[in-house]
Amino acid sequence: MTTRTTIRRSRASAFAYGALAVFMMGVRPASPAAASFRVAQEPPPDSLTDSEFWKFFTTMSEPDGYFLSENFVSNEVSFQEVIPSLQKTLTPQGVYLGVGPEQNFTYIANIAPRMAVIFDIRRQNAMQHLMYKALFEMSATRPEFVANLFSRPSVANLPPSTPVKALFDSAEAAVPDDSAYKANFAAIVQRLMVKHGFVLPATDIESIEHVFGVFFAAGPEVNYGYRSGNPAFVRSTYPSFSMLQAATNADSVEMAFLANEETYQTVRRLQLRNLIVPVVGDFGGPSAIRSVGNWLAARQMTVVAFYVSNVEQYLFRDRGASDRFYANLTALPLDSTSSFIRSVPGMGSPMSTFLPGTSGNVQGGVVITVAKDSMGFRLFRTYRDSSGVQVVVDSTARPTNKDSLPRDTTIGGILQAARDSIRRANSWQVIGTPVTTIVRGGGLLASGTASMKKTIERFFAGDLKSYDVIIGMTKVSGWR
Repeated sequence: MTTRTTIRRSRASAFAYGALAVFMMGVRPASPAAASFRVAQEPPPDSLTDSEFWKFFTTMSEPDGYFLSENFVSNEVSFQEVIPSLQKTLTPQGVYLGVGPEQNFTYIANIAPRMAVIFDIRRQNAMQHLMYKALFEMSATRPEFVANLFSRPSVANLPPSTPVKALFDSAEAAVPDDSAYKANFAAIVQRLMVKHGFVLPATDIESIEHVFGVFFAAGPEVNYGYRSGNPAFVRSTYPSFSMLQAATNADSVEMAFLANEETYQTVRRLQLRNLIVPVVGDFGGPSAIRSVGNWLAARQMTVVAFYVSNVEQYLFRDRGASDRFYANLTALPLDSTSSFIRSVPGMGSPMSTFLPGTSGNVQGGVVITVAKDSMGFRLFRTYRDSSGVQVVVDSTARPTNKDSLPRDTTIGGILQAARDSIRRANSWQVIGTPVTTIVRGGGLLASGTASMKKTIERFFAGDLKSYDVIIGMTKVSGWR
C-alpha cells in the first residue's frame, strides 16, 4: 500500500525533475508571488523606495512558520573565519542572501554587497530585522547604535573611534534607562510606520516590542539561549552579543559589524537605501526563494553568497523539504563564484565521531538526558564522558541505544578526546584578555563554504541523498 510519505516524496521528485528541465534550458520557473514583478530587464537599483521595499517584503513573504528557538542572537562562534576567503573570491557588488539574526550584518559589512535579503521561517525574525533597520537609521555612529539598542543612553557620548571592547564594557557598565527604552521603542514604531509608511498590524508591533524588550532586559549579555526568567548560568552557556562583536577571525582581526566605524557604516548605508530586506520564508517553501530569484534576475543582479547556517540539517529530516530547497535554488541568478556559507559539524577531530552526518559511533560514554520538542524531534542529547563532564550533542546525532552505551573507564577514551576537542573549539578570546572556555552548542559547528552551482548540479545528479554529503562537500579549514 502506498504510504503518505511515499506520495509526498513522489511529488517532490516530480517537482525536482520539472525544475531540472527548466534549469537545463536556462529558464527559471515563474511563481505566482513574483507575477507583479515580471518586468523588462532593467539596471540593478541603487535604492528602493519605501513602497518598493514594503511590496518586496509583503509579496515575497510566506506565512509565519515555526522554529524551536527565538534565536535573538547567533550561537555560532567561527562565522568570521570564512570572510577573508570570500572577499578574495566573490564577484564584487553581488547580492547577499542570509538567514537568522545579526550575524548577517557581519557578512554584509565585509562582503559589501549591492543588496541583501534575509530569509527566515519565523515572522518574528523579520520584525527583529525591521527593528534593526530603524535603529541603524536612528544611529549615526556605533556608540549611538549600542546606546539605542540596549537603552543605555550614556553610551552615545563615546567617540565613534572607541575600540569595540571598550564600547561594550561601557554598555555593560551603563545603567539601563526605562524612559530611554520607552522613547526608543516609540521612535522605532514611528520611523517604520510613519516615516516609511509600512503597514504593521498590532501583532507585528507586539513582536517588535517583545524583541526590543529582551535586548533592554538582558543588555549586551543577551544571547541565543536567553529566555525570560532563566537563571544567569543557563544564559551564559552561549556567547553573548558583546562577545560576538568583540570576536576575531583566524588571523585575530576584528571583523564584526560593530568592530569599527567602517564596518558599521557599510551596513548603515544599505539600510538607509532600503537595500537590506527581510522576507518570511521556508527554505523548502513554495514561493519566497523563487520570487526573490525572479525579481533579482529581472534586474540583472547576481547572488554571490547565501548564508544558510545549518538549516539544511533540519531540511534533511524530510527529504521532500531538502529536495524542494535545492530545486528552489534554480530560480536564483548565480555565477561561478556564488557560494554557500554553511555551519556544519566540525570534521577532522575526535568530536566528529558523535556529531550528525558522520559515520562514527559513540563509544565510551553514557547518555544521561534526551530532550525533544513538541513534534517529537530530538533537540539534543547529553553524555557524560570519562571524567564525568557532561557534553551536549547536537539534535540530529545518530540514533543510538542509550541503555547499551558502556561507561568509559579509560582516561584515553574517545569521548574524553572528544570533550577535549570541544573545549578547544570553545576557547574564546577577545584581544587583550585571557582565554576563557564556554560550553555552547554553536561551538560544535564549523563555518565553511561550498559552491552553489556544484551543489545544484549534484542535487540534479541524485547525489544529495543525506546531510553527510552536504558536510563532505563543504570546505571548513585552511582559513589562515
